[in-house]
Amino acid sequence: VSKSPYVSNSLAYTYYDNAYNAMMSGVCTPEKAAQEVIERVDEEIARTLKENPKLLPSYKADCELQTKIEERLRNGQKIPLSWIKNPFFRRYYEAKGLAE
Repeated sequence: VSKSPYVSNSLAYTYYDNAYNAMMSGVCTPEKAAQEVIERVDEEIARTLKENPKLLPSYKADCELQTKIEERLRNGQKIPLSWIKNPFFRRYYEAKGLAE
């Protein structure tokens, strides 16, 4: 299980669950549900960083690293395993032949 230092897992799962239920019940489209989760999680990250500003440098570094990962994927390049913190994605990239 991966855990973010910027958003509590239980809160994130609540957002995902609420959005999923809204979509499945026809209250909103999948796109709207996804956008709702993104907005709630972004708000939670902003709140966490405001309450705990010492996390800001690591958050910025994590965002920069994610940008580098996405850039490499777009360019068909493999990702160094040392860059991947999430255990699911480590295994996924390895299984897909996307990891160095």
